Formats: sequence, C-alpha cells, structure tokens
Amino acid sequence: MESLISASVIICESVLAEKTTELISAIRIHNVVNVPIQATFAHFFVLTYLHAQAADVKHHTLQVQLGRWEDEKWVPYAAAQPRTFVYGRKVDPTAPGAFILTTEFNLDLRPMPAALGTFLVHASLDGESCAWAPLTLRRR
Repeated sequence: MESLISASVIICESVLAEKTTELISAIRIHNVVNVPIQATFAHFFVLTYLHAQAADVKHHTLQVQLGRWEDEKWVPYAAAQPRTFVYGRKVDPTAPGAFILTTEFNLDLRPMPAALGTFLVHASLDGESCAWAPLTLRRR
C-alpha cells in the first residue's frame, strides 16, 4: 500500500455506468438504509475508489465487506469476493493510477442482530485496511 494516495468508500442505492464515456455515477448516496419490518434482505451498492502513484504497475487485491466491532472483535456479516486489478492510466501514463470497484450487496439480514444498527463498510487493499464508511441499517 506504499503507493496508495487516496481511498474512498461510497454507499448508494444504485450505480450508473455510462458505456460511451465510462463515467460512473453514485445514485442516492446513503449512510442509512431503511429496511421494511418483514424484509429479510437489504440491497445497496458500494463504490470503492482508489488512486496510486504513477509508478505503481503491480497487481493488487481489493476486498469489500460489511461488519462491525463486537466485544473488541471484528465480526464480518457480508463480504464480496476479492478483486485483483492493476491501476488504470487511460488519460495520462504519468498521472496517478485509478481503480473503481462497484460492489452490489444483497445483504441477508436473518443472521444479523434483530435490532440491526450501525455497521462499517470496510475496504482492504492487499490485506490492509484502506477505507471504511458507516452504514446504519434500521427497521421501518
């Protein structure tokens, strides 16, 4: 992670990826997801956005998961498959590299605490924490 310049996690309702421009839009950014009383799943997307120094051309692995600290121990409730990538440099090979990962969560609420609550969406790069964002799940 020595070449990492920035890392961000955005939680949203949906993601728009334009085919012609390859631009990505986060639609309805969330920090709270209201879950219907009888629902057994919660659906949302996570955009993880990384920038690295221009000289970084190595393969890296990024993983996104949702969990929280309980009794001083990290408890993961959902995890996406790790994604291997190389930073992109389409605009200028001397500019910082970038990588955007879109992760869709269909979160099974049945094994989670009945009251739900606040969790962390956590991104790890090559096995080390690089970004996180809180997400509160509440019944409505």
